Amino acid sequence: MDWSGLAFAVAPYEMVVGPALAVLYAALRRTRLSFLTALVVVAGAAIWWIDVWLVFANVGDLSGIMDCYPDCSGSQETAGWILFVAPMLMAASIVGLFARGFVQVRKRRSGTTGWAGT
Repeated sequence: MDWSGLAFAVAPYEMVVGPALAVLYAALRRTRLSFLTALVVVAGAAIWWIDVWLVFANVGDLSGIMDCYPDCSGSQETAGWILFVAPMLMAASIVGLFARGFVQVRKRRSGTTGWAGT
């Protein structure tokens, strides 16, 4: 299985659904952390979409990021890292935000101050 192909097939959906979920969560929770995470996720998605647009618009030498190795320029390396790393960082921040919300709901329902009744 080609993992890079799978990552680039899933990333556009993540870059639309992820910011929408983060903004919705921030609107529902209304905490500073949720607003900060939503801001980071929306900014990351915007940077990723701009990078995709620059690659497909043949701006500079970015159109050759897939076949430039080992003679890639700095801009090609940066564009490649943005395309690869941004979706993973956004997914990690969204999962962390929802995990924190889950723990807070568990605490509130159990009436304790810690996890698992501690």
